[in-house]
Amino acid sequence: MKYVKTGKVIIFVVVSAVCLIGRRAHAEAVWTAYNDCLKETGDSTAANVTDWTIYNGYTSHNFGKLIDFATGSDVGMPSVMFTMSPAGLGVSSGGAGGNPAPGTDAYEIFNNIVDFTPNVIYYGGLGWWVEIEFTGLDPSRTYSFVGTAIRSNDYPLRKSLFTIMGHVNAINNSSDGVVSKTATTTILLAGDNSSTGYVVRWDEIIPEADGSFIIRAEATGDSDAGKAYPLNGFMLQETGTAGNQPPNVNAGNDQEIKLPVRSVLLNSTVTDDGL
Repeated sequence: MKYVKTGKVIIFVVVSAVCLIGRRAHAEAVWTAYNDCLKETGDSTAANVTDWTIYNGYTSHNFGKLIDFATGSDVGMPSVMFTMSPAGLGVSSGGAGGNPAPGTDAYEIFNNIVDFTPNVIYYGGLGWWVEIEFTGLDPSRTYSFVGTAIRSNDYPLRKSLFTIMGHVNAINNSSDGVVSKTATTTILLAGDNSSTGYVVRWDEIIPEADGSFIIRAEATGDSDAGKAYPLNGFMLQETGTAGNQPPNVNAGNDQEIKLPVRSVLLNSTVTDDGL
């Protein structure tokens, strides 16, 4: 029992601690999968890279399993599903895409694996969005997600907002040069990103109990008339066993305190993974 004194009120707290046995997370990749969101005839995207996607006029190739890049097998691999808003998505022409420059984050992840040329998927009507949902993941494992969008011309007002949703934990490790980032969002300029090679990245992702999480792309509220770019390609990687998580504290049922009552007994529980 703990005694907590706050002013003239003393709160008695009874704490029950439950420890869950687990193992620490490690960074070694169990498998790595890549997806080219616009795989065109003649591009140099590598073998064992999937091309699941969705855009106007092409909505039937939006769901399927990812492939282990090292083995070419989809056995035991998660599935991915693309969903877009009624505002749709377009496809550029005339070589609007580009590949990242050497030394950039995007180059280190995607070089000689995903070819971001010749064209890109781009914005639809005002209010467009697209979601990439991963299913079939193991909620006791951790994952890394990396994606990028590259438009060969400079468009400083076309800001893409990427959000991770439906997850238990994630660490935002997007490139330092992105417009901004929070724990769950990253704002990226796809325009001229071939020279900067910035990526959207989350590590230590723990999916929901059903083995899923979502990456959503849309234009920011102040983007150029709703113009911005979804991801041109992404990598998903299983990295290890879920590690130490914050304790879960339940203070018990709500209780009403009326002064001059000087104490209240809280029968609380704390659940911890033991790491």
